[in-house]
Amino acid sequence: MSNGQSLEISGYSTLLTTAAIWDRRLSKEEKAQLVIRAHRKMVDRGAAAPVAMHDLMREAEERSYLDLRRPQHVRPDTTLYKKMKREHLDRFFADGEMLISTLSVYRSIEKAPIEDGAEGQFLAIAEGASRTFMLEATTGAHAFIYCMTNDPNSAFDGYDATLVIKDNRGFMNALHTALRDQLRNEHGISIDKVMLRRCHYQFTRAVIGDLNPAAFRHPDNPGKISLWSRSAELVHNGQFVIKHKKYEQDSEYRIIFICNAEPPPRLLICCPEARRFCSVST
Repeated sequence: MSNGQSLEISGYSTLLTTAAIWDRRLSKEEKAQLVIRAHRKMVDRGAAAPVAMHDLMREAEERSYLDLRRPQHVRPDTTLYKKMKREHLDRFFADGEMLISTLSVYRSIEKAPIEDGAEGQFLAIAEGASRTFMLEATTGAHAFIYCMTNDPNSAFDGYDATLVIKDNRGFMNALHTALRDQLRNEHGISIDKVMLRRCHYQFTRAVIGDLNPAAFRHPDNPGKISLWSRSAELVHNGQFVIKHKKYEQDSEYRIIFICNAEPPPRLLICCPEARRFCSVST
C-alpha cells in the first residue's frame, strides 16, 4: 500500500483499523495480495483462524470473494427454518415473544458449532472508475441479526424444535414493525435499513463492491475524504453475511436490521403478527 494513504480511525459503531485510497483501479493480483495481507494481520491478532496459502490463492484466483455487484436478493417463496429450543418456540406461538441480538453478541458466543469470533470483521474493497478504496474494520454493535437456514434437516445441539417460515417477506416485515416500534418507544433509536440475505462462505473476510462517490464528499470541505462511522456501507453492508468456509453446511440466511445508533445488545420483543407466516415442523 505504498501509494495509498493509510489512516487509523475509530468511528461510532464501526471500529476502522486501517483505510487506504488509490487513484486507480487495482489489478486482480494486487487485490489478492491486499486480501492475503489483511487476513494474516487478523490471524496475528487472534481475530481469524489460520488458512492454508493454497486456499487463499485459490479463493483469489476464482474470485470467490463476496462481490456485491452480483444479485444478493432472496426469492420471496424461499421457505426458511429457524432452529430453536422447544420452550422458546412455545412462547413465540403463545404470545409472539422472541429474542433478537446484535451481530456483536454472536461474535462473543463460544459454544460450538455456532461460535465465530470473526463475526463483523471484514476487509472492504470498493472500486470506482479511477479510484479504489479499502478499509479493514469491525462492526456489528448497531445491527440486529435474525438467523435462519433453508435446510429443514439441519441440526444443532440443544435446539430441539424448528420454526418453519413459509412467507419470508411477511415474516421480515412483521419483525421490522415490532422491532422498530420498540426501539423508537423505549430507546429513541430508528432502523435505517432492513435486508434479507443468504450468507456467503469464504476463507477470508473480503467484500468487494462499487465505490459510493458520496464517501469522498464532505459537507464542510468538498473533495475531502470523509470516513465517518457509517463508511462501512461503501459495500452495502455485505460484512453482515460473511461466514467462514467451515460453516458452509449450515446454509444460513439472515434478516439484518441496521440501526442509526447502538441499541441494547439483546432485546425481547413481542411480535404476534409474525405467527401468521409460520408453522411448526412435524
